[in-house]
Amino acid sequence: MNVSSKPDLSSAIAMNWGPTDVDVLVIERRKILRDHLVQAVEEARLARSVQSFPKPEEAIVAAPAAPDGKPLILLNSDQSGDGVAAEIGALRRAYGDHALIIALCRESDAEAFAAAVAAGAPAVAPDHIGLDVLVSVMRLVLAGGTYAPSTALVALASQPASPAWGALALAPSPAGAPADIIPTLTRRQRDVLEALCRGKPNKVIAHELNLCESTVKVHLRSIMRMTRARSRTHLVAMLGSQLAAIPRTR
Repeated sequence: MNVSSKPDLSSAIAMNWGPTDVDVLVIERRKILRDHLVQAVEEARLARSVQSFPKPEEAIVAAPAAPDGKPLILLNSDQSGDGVAAEIGALRRAYGDHALIIALCRESDAEAFAAAVAAGAPAVAPDHIGLDVLVSVMRLVLAGGTYAPSTALVALASQPASPAWGALALAPSPAGAPADIIPTLTRRQRDVLEALCRGKPNKVIAHELNLCESTVKVHLRSIMRMTRARSRTHLVAMLGSQLAAIPRTR
């Protein structure tokens, strides 16, 4: 799981949100997936109630006049860009600006990820996310944190800051560093970095590149030292969007 910021524990304590305060809404057009999501939330005991809808419009119609809890909305959107932003905006108007929205988008749709964050979603994730990871993301969001996978961070790094992501560290690398550093990487270092930017864990990278997992870690530590990246996600945010634009030199 790629956690983009640590929960603000003091804020979580101050808000004192527990299962008795949270109302979860699952919006997923496919019934079988909708049922699986509802079951996962219920088994995790994250909320006092769980409702499900096939479309955002139906969830909006069902919104109470004065919500008395903390709405947490799982939105699996098949929209992109402005469409995602419009859905999130309509849901926040119906359930209040305090509603927490986790937007699930197609992994290849960078525009949808960026639009969701700009519209105020504190978490974005690919629509194929595992249920156990999704439950962890929900807990993180309820504690005041934000979440995005590596693939989304590449797109988000070039977007204007969103209030929901005030604590997210997407600081650029030192002046000129991406252009200076990427061409100096060895072939294997670049292979490892490119795989990391696609959201792959060390074990998968090692298997695909026929390397030992320890060798993958050595390559990543070396790149992080050169870029002064604070974490893997910070490294992706710093260099991911430049990789395709800068040709290999060796």
